[in-house]
Amino acid sequence: MQTVDMPGAFRLIVSGNVRALDPAPAMFDAMLRGWEQQHRSRLLTKKTIADRLSLVRRFALFTATYPWEWTPENVEAYFSHQLSGTAPLAHSTV
Repeated sequence: MQTVDMPGAFRLIVSGNVRALDPAPAMFDAMLRGWEQQHRSRLLTKKTIADRLSLVRRFALFTATYPWEWTPENVEAYFSHQLSGTAPLAHSTV
């Protein structure tokens, strides 16, 4: 059975003969590049794309994990953190 790569697939972003020393960050970067390409193909604005990529990166920093490790509990903790504390963000900002 032949595999068909979707636009933004890891194999289309990273050269076939390149092997990452630490594959997790390389995979995450490739995923974001592919996701960005998909957004551009949908004609989303640069600001929308940048905002969404920024959110994903902030979430990854908050959890100190990669998307394939995220859990619903991570999402709840992130948004709870954003909406509480000494300087909570507005619901519309979050």
